[in-house]
Amino acid sequence: VESPEDAELVLYNTCSVRDNAEAKIRGRLGDMKNLKERRRKAGSNLTVGIMGCMAQREKNGLIEKFPQVDLVVGTDQFVHMPQLLDQVAQRGRLVATDFGDFEDQLWSAKRADGVNAYVTIMRGCNYNCTYCVVPFTRGKEKSRPAQQIIDEVKQLVDQGHVQVTLLGQTVDAYGKTLGDGARAVRRPRRRPHQQRRDPAVDQRAARNQPDEQDRRQQQWLNFDPADRRQVGRQISALHATRRRRAS
Repeated sequence: VESPEDAELVLYNTCSVRDNAEAKIRGRLGDMKNLKERRRKAGSNLTVGIMGCMAQREKNGLIEKFPQVDLVVGTDQFVHMPQLLDQVAQRGRLVATDFGDFEDQLWSAKRADGVNAYVTIMRGCNYNCTYCVVPFTRGKEKSRPAQQIIDEVKQLVDQGHVQVTLLGQTVDAYGKTLGDGARAVRRPRRRPHQQRRDPAVDQRAARNQPDEQDRRQQQWLNFDPADRRQVGRQISALHATRRRRAS
């Protein structure tokens, strides 16, 4: 359908990186409240669901704040959407935000025709940066088995895609949760005659998280020695202030 007025199911896939994104969803949920009331009076049903990071972060709070919401689905539970919708139809409102078995799922989603295709190889992050919500909305790092990724890429090549981009919150951390040492991105360099990749396929990795330790060490080494001493004094003063506040 082309508009919510004609739909029986409305799902909002949400983001929590910026407050403005969540504010827009709250505004649309206000519209859904009015629409559900009109549909109820007309004798027709409308199911409203919230998916994604906002759902993962607020969990039951969304159900409590917005009575027009029937379903709250976290970032690891969307793969069970058909079953969750059946449960809503049978038992009513539902919250599903447990971090689950992402890395064990075999994907069969179809891509639109084109040159490029995207393949998720891992999710989550273990860095716990102060400013970032990802560890709370995407959970700990979870990697997919290498063979699943290879099979999916082969299917995409058979469908005509010639460029595959590997996705993840920290793709350079791929393999840490597999227990077999598998790495999809950080692999030893090979000489040109040793390359074993398919020359018809351009393989890329979207890296949005540098190695934190290497980056900070390099920044530190670039500092002037006098600046290092000044930074060291500032850090010591900060720790002293925190100890005083804690006591």
